Amino acid sequence: MKKSFVDANAAGDGFPIDHSNILNLIDEAFCIVEIIFNEKKKPVDHCFLEVNPAFERQTGLTNVIGKRMLELLPNHDHQWLEIYSEVALTGRPVRFQRAAKDLNKYFDVYAFRVGPAENRQVAILFNDIADRKKKEEELVRYKDGLEELMRERTAELEEKAAQLSRLSAQLTLAEQRERRRLALIIHDHLQQLIVSARFHVEALAGRFNEKKEADCKKIIAILSESEKVTRSLNAQLSPNILYERGLKAGLRWLARKMGDMYNLRIDTHIDPSILVERDDVKVLLFESVREILFNAAKHAGTPSVSIRMFKENESRVWISVSDNGVGFNPKHLFKNIRDDTRFGLLSIRERLEIIGGKLKVESSPGKGSIFHLIVPAEKVMEKFISEGGGGDMPFGEGEAIRVLLVDDHTVMREGLSSLLGSHSDIEIVGEAESGEEAVQKVRQLQPDVVLMDIKMPGMDGIEATTLIHSELPHIKIIGLSMFDEDDLVNGILSAGATVFVNKNEPASTLLAAIRNSMVQR
Repeated sequence: MKKSFVDANAAGDGFPIDHSNILNLIDEAFCIVEIIFNEKKKPVDHCFLEVNPAFERQTGLTNVIGKRMLELLPNHDHQWLEIYSEVALTGRPVRFQRAAKDLNKYFDVYAFRVGPAENRQVAILFNDIADRKKKEEELVRYKDGLEELMRERTAELEEKAAQLSRLSAQLTLAEQRERRRLALIIHDHLQQLIVSARFHVEALAGRFNEKKEADCKKIIAILSESEKVTRSLNAQLSPNILYERGLKAGLRWLARKMGDMYNLRIDTHIDPSILVERDDVKVLLFESVREILFNAAKHAGTPSVSIRMFKENESRVWISVSDNGVGFNPKHLFKNIRDDTRFGLLSIRERLEIIGGKLKVESSPGKGSIFHLIVPAEKVMEKFISEGGGGDMPFGEGEAIRVLLVDDHTVMREGLSSLLGSHSDIEIVGEAESGEEAVQKVRQLQPDVVLMDIKMPGMDGIEATTLIHSELPHIKIIGLSMFDEDDLVNGILSAGATVFVNKNEPASTLLAAIRNSMVQR
């Protein structure tokens, strides 16, 4: 088996005794050269004194003994000569890797002085590592490509996380809007009907005999109880205090109501300096505390609960709900989510994580429980949500963009309404199926944006746009069509439309057009 000459070489000056056999056995190319200096003691070339069989295989050079390097390769890199002369003068061995461009090779080189310093002779051991170097470069390129792919994937994940965060906020607000809508129906219709019925029965009660009057009083009692139930349901669906006076007042109200409902003593300790202004976060925290209080009333077996709200270094807001009840093992909390308690807490945890917060649970059997709802401060949260692609672009603080849909196809209007209605910053205020109706609805509803189909029977979208733009130029009009012929696009834009969007384009294009039209106001 062949071995490396480096392993066989003795350190320092001199040369191994009986080295000829070693030279023939090693795989590396080997040569001994004499460094040639000029009269100014500058190295100008080197002459080959001895080579081994591997030298010819490695370099392709033959019959080199007694010849100078620059004689064989006139364009040889002079920096090699400078390295060898330094070794000859100092006696310090060197190892380096360098390309020999004139040989189209890449060598790993080990050079050391042989004999006394005045001989200026250097032994050179080298091996062509071009293939290895090529593989190393391929590995570097692969590594760089992998890192770039990881950056792209990370950016995609950050974008997905940002989208999920926005969708979660929209879902929370959509749920609350539906709660408020139902609460309004109960208040404006059902409660009014019950109260009106009670008034009528009370008015009739005095006109009947004693037995019928007693029956009327029973009915009045039932209606009065129905009023209480609807008031309670209305408050549970959407407590006005949360929107009118904020989260702090909402939590105090919730503590009183649930304390009365479940015969609990609920203490509140709330830092008055804390502001939570985002509606989706207010609703999420309020509903989360309600869920935890309900679980405490149902499972904890305790007469008292405490709610504490405080700040941590101006960067995070904590709401801690604690009890001294039966407790449990938190490790088992999310392993089986089939019951309502675990499912509700799982939903809370996931929604908090989406906005950069978390649910932290401390409990043990017999020692009570503490549920910590932790959310970033408003500025920190906005940065977290915006990373990776930004959020929806509302055109005003807390305002939704009011949109009128104009299209002669009912199915298209329904599709647009379904698409746009899922976004919290867009409100559909009306629909029209013709140009004439569109002009009337714009005058009546004063929308922010009109989505105008171009091809409609009777007055088409271009004519309707011309009338609307001349009368109400502040209203933004977006032209829509399945076709993108130049005359249609130029026609609607010349009539006053802000932009044209083909119906075949992705929904994101239309959403961006609506939001951008408000930014340009």
